[in-house]
Amino acid sequence: VSNAVSKLTTYNKKLDSLLCMNKLYEYEIKNKIWYPIASAVVPGLGSIFNGNVDKGMTSLAINTATAYAIFLLVQNNLYLNAVFWGTGIGLKFYAGNVKLTVKLVEEKDLLKKNTLAVKCKCVLNKLLVEYPVEFK
Repeated sequence: VSNAVSKLTTYNKKLDSLLCMNKLYEYEIKNKIWYPIASAVVPGLGSIFNGNVDKGMTSLAINTATAYAIFLLVQNNLYLNAVFWGTGIGLKFYAGNVKLTVKLVEEKDLLKKNTLAVKCKCVLNKLLVEYPVEFK
């Protein structure tokens, strides 16, 4: 696509604005995989890095409270309860934290692409007004 646009811009510099289509096509969040990994290491950290501080802090608080509750159960010799809490509630909160981070990164990616698409649509509308296309 960029080669075709480059050829067109040699004829008319106004067509250089079509490069927004390249930006839209090639856009992707850099290091997208590191957000869920960060949330797996420290619950909520990937969400915080993504810009969702409140959701990240909530994930951190819930997972910390769950770990502390399991610690208290073990300290009071309630091992069976600790195992059930750890494998039931604890794992659900932990896995949900990572899944939430993946969802938030995808939403941010989609929002940025939609913003770029709206800008490109405006550019294309201006070009079509200036250079109308007729189909016969």
